[in-house]
Amino acid sequence: MFGLAAAARTRRIRIGSGVALLPLSDPIRVAEEFALLDVLSGGRFDFGIGRAFQRAEYDAFNVPMDESRARFDEAHEIIMRAWRGERFSYDGRFRRLRDVIVMPRPLQQPHPPIFVACVISEESFRFTGRQGYNLMYVPYVSDRAHGVERIGWYREALVEAGIDPRTRDILLPYHFYCGGNPDEARSFPRPYLADYLEAAAEANRSDADPSQYGGYQGLGQGFAALAKNYESMYPGQVIFGDPAPVPRANARGRRVWGHRGFADQQLRRDAARGDHALTRALRTRRDTSPKPQLTARIHLPPRPWMRGKVLEGQ
Repeated sequence: MFGLAAAARTRRIRIGSGVALLPLSDPIRVAEEFALLDVLSGGRFDFGIGRAFQRAEYDAFNVPMDESRARFDEAHEIIMRAWRGERFSYDGRFRRLRDVIVMPRPLQQPHPPIFVACVISEESFRFTGRQGYNLMYVPYVSDRAHGVERIGWYREALVEAGIDPRTRDILLPYHFYCGGNPDEARSFPRPYLADYLEAAAEANRSDADPSQYGGYQGLGQGFAALAKNYESMYPGQVIFGDPAPVPRANARGRRVWGHRGFADQQLRRDAARGDHALTRALRTRRDTSPKPQLTARIHLPPRPWMRGKVLEGQ
């Protein structure tokens, strides 16, 4: 719904799902709805997909969490076949289809650009690379060394599939705040970031299934610890500051992740001219509602078709 509303009110920005949880969704419905969004947006849709890793989500939809990978793989295969625009049948473990055709087809062919959300599981990074898809990675869930290793899995799989990693994109979400001066930029976001991390801890009170999510155990406790230790996030895992730190953030992206940077062109232009519209908007929200979440989605490396990206949801 949000994507369609954004498509109706815009002409150039790209609109993406961030992300569609394939194990918890009907793949035919996903294929139809997002194909329609691609058509109505004039081919501006980016398809973000993931498995979901919170046990509460699986419990809410009455889906066994130990079926996560199998359900993701099956739904992914069905969606890709549905987007060919041909009638097909499918006999899977979870779904059986007979003489099905999905309409409309996506405007972008053979399909919209695909981004896969990967956090910890090595198989997810390597699947994304083998398929030649783009990567979505949350860098602040672990230290930089682990992040570099995980992105390395993705790049290795791309190379093994005969794909130049420079032709694919990596999207990193960072919490962003541009203040009027360094002191304000450090202090103002603090309670809001703590609220975000506390909410993440609450959502991950129950560990994910260890057979499907190795390395996810204790994730809730990890978020709770981060919420109580601002310095563990600031400044290395966030982009908070006056306009000056934006170029430094770009340099950090090149140094740590091996890419051209993660601040897009519009962000750099706004920062260079001291545009604090975000600051003003947040102050307005602060006066009317307690502790808004401050999160920016910033992509890397910038490519012409990705300028002005908007992501739908969390």
